Amino acid sequence: MTCRRFIVVSAALLTICSTVGCGKKKKAATKVTTSLARVATGGNALLLQSDGGEIAGLLGDSATFSSDVTVKSLKMPIGQVSVGVTAPTTSAMDRQFAVYVCPGSANDDCLVEMTGTALQNLLASAPPTDAVDGTYNSVGVTMCVGNNPVSTIKMKLTAEANIGATHYYTNVASGLSTTGPAEELSIPWEGGCGNAFYLVDQLVIGDGEFHTQPAAGTDNKAPPATPAVKTDSIPLKLYFDLANVAYASGGTTNAGALPPHNGCYGPSAQAPYICLNFPSVAGTVDAATPTVQRYLLTGAGFGPTIFGFYFGSKATPFGAYQRLYMNGTLTGLIPEVLLGPGFRMFTTNADGTVQVNTYNDWLTINSFTLGTHTGSMTLDKAPISSTSTLNGTFPYTATRLN
Repeated sequence: MTCRRFIVVSAALLTICSTVGCGKKKKAATKVTTSLARVATGGNALLLQSDGGEIAGLLGDSATFSSDVTVKSLKMPIGQVSVGVTAPTTSAMDRQFAVYVCPGSANDDCLVEMTGTALQNLLASAPPTDAVDGTYNSVGVTMCVGNNPVSTIKMKLTAEANIGATHYYTNVASGLSTTGPAEELSIPWEGGCGNAFYLVDQLVIGDGEFHTQPAAGTDNKAPPATPAVKTDSIPLKLYFDLANVAYASGGTTNAGALPPHNGCYGPSAQAPYICLNFPSVAGTVDAATPTVQRYLLTGAGFGPTIFGFYFGSKATPFGAYQRLYMNGTLTGLIPEVLLGPGFRMFTTNADGTVQVNTYNDWLTINSFTLGTHTGSMTLDKAPISSTSTLNGTFPYTATRLN
């Protein structure tokens, strides 16, 4: 007698009868538990006030910028967290499944307080989720809620800042005010809905085969060949670093200067204002307590930038960020090497150095030493700026900050 394949689903049991095992029970689905935590080393990696260099020249000689900002509260919307496959050169995820979806329908429904107790879960409601069998290489974090566009993202910031000898408080009416207490600002963000972060090792769930059809138009390329981690219980952890996540400006006397816009808050460029500095989270399935290594990169022709690398139990970073640093030698409105959190998968070379690439190869460092060092980076800014002079290979100095 031939046994036909069929599926019977009940509330507690999934039974599969196939030609190789009629009546055999399928094991329970793999569970993914999602958490979000602030790393333990919060605060600013460096405290600095400066005249902003050429930024001040563009805005007016009176312009000042300061990284001396104390964040009292920072709320970011977390709309969805997914596990999937990301192509090597883009942040677009393929063959993904959601492990956390905010139950709300608007930005303010999904805000998460990022200044909570270090290494404790900041997500209020993230129950374990059934995983989809497959082999994956990345975690995606989306700030957009539902189908809402990036223009709906609003982050909430309460902070105090020192610019020179003057102490400021965030103020809804004036951006920054010398009169406290600090008020909560609603700051627009147009830097993208989110990002994909590569896992150090491939994640194999179930038999490793993806059993649902990918969406139309997506590519079906296998993830890059790396050592595999097979698991039936997945602690997916998201981490965030508060260091240098905001900076402040004292304003300018230049009447033609543009007012604060994306990521900044204030009535005009002539008044004190405050800006967010590429806040983002990184994801990992590594159970080890994470650490962050921060570096200040400086070099001829481009402005100084802070690189923060997240590490778990491996010598290879599982994520990174770049943040603006004001030290009086900037060459434009932002350093031309500043691209936010858009890093491709990291790899470790035989000598222990790390291969660093951003999406579309705008920035490449073939051998980044984990410590204070000098090196060279290759910049290809043509895809985003046809007028950029930063195309080619340039020396840099990296100073370890912590």
